[in-house]
Amino acid sequence: MDKYIKLDTAIRLVKQWSGVSELIIEHMKENTEEQGLLVRLPCKVGDTVWFVVKEQLPILKPGIYTGIVTEIKAVQRKSITLYLAVVEYEYLDPWYKDGRLSKSEIHCSFTDYGSWPRFYLEHPKNAAMNGETNG
Repeated sequence: MDKYIKLDTAIRLVKQWSGVSELIIEHMKENTEEQGLLVRLPCKVGDTVWFVVKEQLPILKPGIYTGIVTEIKAVQRKSITLYLAVVEYEYLDPWYKDGRLSKSEIHCSFTDYGSWPRFYLEHPKNAAMNGETNG
């Protein structure tokens, strides 16, 4: 008995299994949606967002910053589940006097809750004019 299978047989099997997995994923989505368990978030990893710093932070002055969403986390606070976006951004490094930029990340909230800065899907001044909400 042969230990190996032909390439065309392997490709056919992979296509069959990927079709099955797509059906399972679709079924799971439908079930979670019907039960009200599916959470739709306003952004995804890779999106560009803006966030507002209202009070001085160790490396950030108050102002509006832009960054890229690198991760989305769920945080449980009492009976509330918060969804936070981990946003990578560049800032003017205060340790260097040559205008050098450094990278860091910050946790931003989808809504105004707690001490996390809120993020916006467009520049906050434009969002206010357009009545944008993230929720």
